[in-house]
Amino acid sequence: MKTKTYHKLNQILFLLVTFTAGFIKAADGRPYQQAVEQPRLAIIGKPAEEGIILRWAPTTAIAWQLGNENGYVLERFTIMKNGVLDTLNPQKTVMGTQPFRPLPLDNWEPIVRQNKKAAIAAQAIYGETFELADPSSNTVNFADQSAELENRFSFALLVAEQFPEVAVASGLGFTDRSVLPGEKYVYRVYPALQHSDYPVDSGGVFVDPTLVTPLPAIDSLQAEFGDRSVRLSWDVFYLDRTYTAYFVEKSTDGGKTYDRQDGLPFVNASQGEAKSLRRAYYTDSLSENNKLYHYRVRGISPFGEIGPPSEAVSGAGKETIAGIVPAFDTVWVQDNSIAKLRWRFPKEEENKIVGFQVQRATSPGATYESLHKTPVPPNVREFTDPSPAGVNYYIIRALGKGGETVQSFPALAQKEDNEPPSAPLGLEGSIDEHGKVTLTWQANTESDLAGYQLFRANSTQEQPVRINKDLITKSGYSDSVVIKTLTKDVYYWVVAMDKRYNLSGYSTPLKLSRPDLVPPAAPSFTQVIPEVNQVCLSWRPSPSHDVVQYTLLRVKKEERGSMTTILEVSAQDAVLEFCDRDLQPDQAYEYLLYVRDSAGNRSEFVMVGTETLKGQVDEVKGFNAQVDRENQMITVSWEYDTAKTSRFLLYRSAGGGPMRLYKTLRGEENRFIDRQLVINSEYTYKIKAVLKDGSQTAINKGTTIIY
Repeated sequence: MKTKTYHKLNQILFLLVTFTAGFIKAADGRPYQQAVEQPRLAIIGKPAEEGIILRWAPTTAIAWQLGNENGYVLERFTIMKNGVLDTLNPQKTVMGTQPFRPLPLDNWEPIVRQNKKAAIAAQAIYGETFELADPSSNTVNFADQSAELENRFSFALLVAEQFPEVAVASGLGFTDRSVLPGEKYVYRVYPALQHSDYPVDSGGVFVDPTLVTPLPAIDSLQAEFGDRSVRLSWDVFYLDRTYTAYFVEKSTDGGKTYDRQDGLPFVNASQGEAKSLRRAYYTDSLSENNKLYHYRVRGISPFGEIGPPSEAVSGAGKETIAGIVPAFDTVWVQDNSIAKLRWRFPKEEENKIVGFQVQRATSPGATYESLHKTPVPPNVREFTDPSPAGVNYYIIRALGKGGETVQSFPALAQKEDNEPPSAPLGLEGSIDEHGKVTLTWQANTESDLAGYQLFRANSTQEQPVRINKDLITKSGYSDSVVIKTLTKDVYYWVVAMDKRYNLSGYSTPLKLSRPDLVPPAAPSFTQVIPEVNQVCLSWRPSPSHDVVQYTLLRVKKEERGSMTTILEVSAQDAVLEFCDRDLQPDQAYEYLLYVRDSAGNRSEFVMVGTETLKGQVDEVKGFNAQVDRENQMITVSWEYDTAKTSRFLLYRSAGGGPMRLYKTLRGEENRFIDRQLVINSEYTYKIKAVLKDGSQTAINKGTTIIY
């Protein structure tokens, strides 16, 4: 057998490249790739009547080339015998007397005589060149010379996958005929010689000889017949691991006999990991129309087995007008009242149609409606629409005698329109606590209405800003606004627009108030004066403008958790001081103050703690204040037993303001000079003593003086 590339072989290779390049699958059902990180051997096995059929294949071209040179070793491990599982020490049997490798070149000749496709594998293994040439040219190469090894590898495996005898001759297949009842096996295949620079991993497969399953028939075969052509399709989603290729068979004698198309298998483009398509598609040409053809499909397994035929589908080619599309010449509106249409269509194709149909819609994507019941005759190329709308999109459909139709691209015709739509009415809405705004309004009634634009502002003095990017086609919209902001109100307007881009005026503005979720600012304590049986407190009011209520609580420290409301007053009747009376002497208390606003939001608590006096102690006597304008001071003096006094607390009120603790003085002092003064101001001074035993005097009545 000579090694040159025959013209017939070139034809086969060219067809295989055209239909299968890129979709060749490995023996484990996955597509071969030109770049594999870890070269290995993949192996599959299947029980059959004659034994266990085994197929293996390397996953890279280099591993295949090394395997052709050195061969493969196949081992069998008996892991179950007579129902007893033994995986620790299984019986090992080396299959064959020597490594499996391709037959010598001379031994391929009888195989090629029986199967011409075997020449592809022989040429891939032994040929001096392996060119994928277009049979119509001797100069154009479809594969770069640098990819020749990949081409040899791919096509050798493709043919071996379809034909068992080619797989065996290629050193890639074996049938184990020494299978015994009650036994189950694991097969392992590995290179007969490993190269340290390019190690190839072994492959293994478990086979149960009892699990013999028949190949399924292909269902859901469908056919679409056209002009001298047919398009076949069938479901392959669940057959990916069962069949790697298919034979398409055709009958021209009513289904009595079938011939395989081209004699070549069809490889589905969606097999393996590329499962974007659930169906396989195959197109065949027909020698003539109106003749009945039958088709059926058979699957080919990775072991070269051919499955049962599918149910046949039949049909005949028919003349079609596909590709003969009418085209508009001119479309215009005359006197702003009627629309005129003219179009082109090949006169020599008029015998293929029954006429034309003119259809109209208000937009390119809308539903087109016919403007007449009877088709426009095939020899007519114009039409008048007596009552066009403001905006019109027209198409022309050519009606084929076989029932098919082709249509032109849409053409636009518009009446002149400068009248804007009316401003929308009935704008209403609401804002929920999350800031979601729901708006509705009455729909406009203009027939050429395109949609609405929505505008928003924080006041009627601002320029409204459009908030929708695309036109609103419904009479409602959902917006969102920030809730926690000092701006209480938000305003909305709606504007209508027609299909000629005429805009209405603004609708009446809609004012919506944001929900008040911001708590008011808390008040603050300014003074706490403890007495024997009472505590007097004063505070600054909350600066928030929407405060409606003040609440003061008391907590006795030894009774934590028990709060008593001692003051609750509206903001309009608000007081800035309060004396909590009828308290127990020598007790510790805490006071909490907070406010609420008109939305019910509560401020944070402010708290102050104090203790009542231990008992009634005589107040400080001889309290006096003297003005010395020459030295710009006021001298405050008093009389008290300094031997038992720890300190004095001096309080001052300036200009009728609140009484505040002004100075803390040592217990041995009996006077104080005040120089922080303003001329013509009234000052009130009071004092109390804190004794060394912790008790306190009551605050004395004090004295008032004008400086």
